Amino acid sequence: MLALAAGDISLASLLEKATFPVIARPFDTHAGQGMEKINASGDLLPFLSGHNDLEFYLTQFVDYRSLDEKFRKQRLVFIDGKAYASHMAVSDHWMVHYLNAEMEQRPERRTEEAIWMHKFDEDFGKRHAAALDSLHRRIGLDYFVIDCAELQDGRLLLFEADVAMIVHAMDSEQMFPYKRPAMEKIFQAFSRAMTQRVQQSRGETDVTCAHSGQPAIFQRTESDCLVCCLAMLRGCSYEHVELLALQCDRTYPIGGPMSHSIMRGVAEKLGIALFSSIYMYWAKPAIIGVISPTKINTGHATFWDGQKIIDPAGCQNVDRSYVDRSGIEFIQTADAVTAMLALPQMQLYIAPVSTREEAPLLG
Repeated sequence: MLALAAGDISLASLLEKATFPVIARPFDTHAGQGMEKINASGDLLPFLSGHNDLEFYLTQFVDYRSLDEKFRKQRLVFIDGKAYASHMAVSDHWMVHYLNAEMEQRPERRTEEAIWMHKFDEDFGKRHAAALDSLHRRIGLDYFVIDCAELQDGRLLLFEADVAMIVHAMDSEQMFPYKRPAMEKIFQAFSRAMTQRVQQSRGETDVTCAHSGQPAIFQRTESDCLVCCLAMLRGCSYEHVELLALQCDRTYPIGGPMSHSIMRGVAEKLGIALFSSIYMYWAKPAIIGVISPTKINTGHATFWDGQKIIDPAGCQNVDRSYVDRSGIEFIQTADAVTAMLALPQMQLYIAPVSTREEAPLLG
């Protein structure tokens, strides 16, 4: 920093493509302690003279003001891939903390926060669904919290991701009556995630496949999603599918991943023929291939039982809207396709060979 302040090195040599203003913060400090916006190189020496620290974080400043010149910082909680609203602070200053945003003194800011929290799923959460999906995949944790903001051009700006941010329901219910319901959603989701993990570890589940009446089957390894989905599709056991996979190929690794060729061999031994397409007949059960909600550049198999989507990995974010955003292929039995073609006015059209790249291995 001293070399930068003296002009001996350029800002770009420390922070690629960065321009002033930047944010400087002493190493190992929190809650904005010692953090300042440096508008020009000439501001560096006065900043450094006020600190005895030897190391600093240096970050490009991004102006995230809204059209009304206010700064808004949102805190989101991720549980099993689904984002929940924790709080939103509105401030006149770029360094936003909930405690210094005058939320208690400004009823109009509380009203805005209440509307944001109440409409989160169909508004902010839906608008940034793709970015939130990507964050979950890249961070790869079942639980984490982020602070973020929405830029004027619609992009999501990430400030921080952590597992130890404060998420609480300690605010006055008289002043913040809207917060308790939003916090209860988070607490219930966390409790549900913990219960689900205990049940899965014991081989217990309260989820039933609608088409077969059999319990849903959840993953035992990181790569056995197709095993689970085939077992649910046919209403048989996990172990039976694994045995058939070994009969198809002695080199099949127990616990997956299962290739498409082995999947179809197992289906044949189960007495069914499977067809893949880029569309599906929602009236019938299907294996749905999606972009993995947790692994980068990987496919993932989920199951549609005719009424609901069951993710064998237990990710709460995998629902119909996620399939719409991230669907790769739909795999159904031949009789399901026949039923679809038998519908009135239905005509079979054979499309030309696609140049689309082959979908990644489902695992």
